[in-house]
Amino acid sequence: MLYLLGLVFFVGCGKHKFAHNLWKQGDQKYKNGDWNGAIADFTRVIQLEPKNYAVYINRGNAETMLNRLDDAFFDFNRAIELNPQSDLAYEGRGWVKYKKNDFSGAIRDCQQAIELNRTNSSALWGLALAEGENGDLKGAVSNLDEYIRLVPTDAPAYGNRGYAKFWQGNLDEAILDYNKAIELNPTNARAYCDREVAELKKGDWDGAIADANKAIEFNPKYALAYNDRGWAEFQKMISIQLLPMLHIRSNSIPRMDTHMERAVGRVMAKEMLWVRSKIAKRPSSFPSPILRKFIMIKVCLISSTTIMRRPLRLGIKLWYRTRR
Repeated sequence: MLYLLGLVFFVGCGKHKFAHNLWKQGDQKYKNGDWNGAIADFTRVIQLEPKNYAVYINRGNAETMLNRLDDAFFDFNRAIELNPQSDLAYEGRGWVKYKKNDFSGAIRDCQQAIELNRTNSSALWGLALAEGENGDLKGAVSNLDEYIRLVPTDAPAYGNRGYAKFWQGNLDEAILDYNKAIELNPTNARAYCDREVAELKKGDWDGAIADANKAIEFNPKYALAYNDRGWAEFQKMISIQLLPMLHIRSNSIPRMDTHMERAVGRVMAKEMLWVRSKIAKRPSSFPSPILRKFIMIKVCLISSTTIMRRPLRLGIKLWYRTRR
């Protein structure tokens, strides 16, 4: 999201043709991803034009791309000293602070950049991300609204706004944003996976499984998609098959947050594989009433953090040993 200042700034304050050519050369290297080469060229321009605030911004952007954050911080500070009205200097320093996990500092700098230039979309994006990291979901959604107004075809913006709305509890609105993110980028595995989690929260097991399948189709190495698909399939099995059999209403089981669901899902997947292997080896050792009892324990464990005590596995182990 970091942009280079164009040559028009240089023409207004530069006098050396050689420096002008170096600027163009550094600009091209930056666009090609040659950050070190760009830094070298911009450094030579600074030697010729030490009071050109714009070249400090450009070098700071290249240094940020290389995670040379202290160097970038120095360059953006220098640019602000030379031109306190440069929104791009505050924006660049805001991104450096964001990368340093100084989210409050990033918010202040991005707000200053936006105050100087209401159309600075990169500053709006940085402000929204920093607010999200700081727990201000309302502020993040508001700034993403403004960002999307300026950049209506940016798929990640819809995905991030959907994510913020999800954590606000606005599942329907979150799904609408994920839908738009997928419309703009139909191969975005992350968007499918995020929508799958929202659908899972709404109890749409089939929709969640279908989206997890899509995520895996577009990114076969996306581990989270496999985990989420397993959890969706397990939830579907619990709600449709086991709870009615045990006369338990699904809405009587407390819901966990998504992070806990995923953690439990990983443990449950291992447990279910272990149980299946034992039943397959000796099915007569697991008469239906006993199995139902342990399944009920598993259902109860879903609603608590005691899953890590693993009593179900221990119980089945003990039962299996007594039947040998």
